[in-house]
Amino acid sequence: MELPGQTRAIFRACNREIAEAYVKSGKYEYLLTSGPGDFHLKEPATYFSYSEQYGRLYAKRRGRAGLVIKQIFHLDMLKQPEQCYNFGCVPNDEWRDVVTACRRQEKAQGKFLNIQKRTMLEGPIADTATQNFATPPIPAEKFKPAMLNGECVLQIAFKGATIAQLALLDRQILQT
Repeated sequence: MELPGQTRAIFRACNREIAEAYVKSGKYEYLLTSGPGDFHLKEPATYFSYSEQYGRLYAKRRGRAGLVIKQIFHLDMLKQPEQCYNFGCVPNDEWRDVVTACRRQEKAQGKFLNIQKRTMLEGPIADTATQNFATPPIPAEKFKPAMLNGECVLQIAFKGATIAQLALLDRQILQT
């Protein structure tokens, strides 16, 4: 699919079977996240990191079966404020409230409900096991962002129709 404008690479670690099936077929169903995520409830969603290095580290956790998908997406997709929301590069209370609600599979309250409904969300990766969200409050030492080289690792979540748009764009498996 050709769209005008600038592109950016994003990265996702997954097992060999899923990576090869997605890159070959373009069927986005291979990428759907199972279980609670930082920015979605029960709707289909997929997550990518902006960091190739983080993707490679995460793939290594999977052992020999881990691969990294390099996906291209058009930055114009982010210029739709009714669909996209950016939490920024540093975790804040807004980010924590939305991640907490999503990991607990609860609808966010107030202004956060509108954020939770967006189809593309950008922000830090929560490096926190979902079971830590079972009982509030979550201790600060357990609720932290993923860090790499002293900086928060950022992610982008795609939900709804944006997943299908993404699957139409260029993608490849990186050699690890």
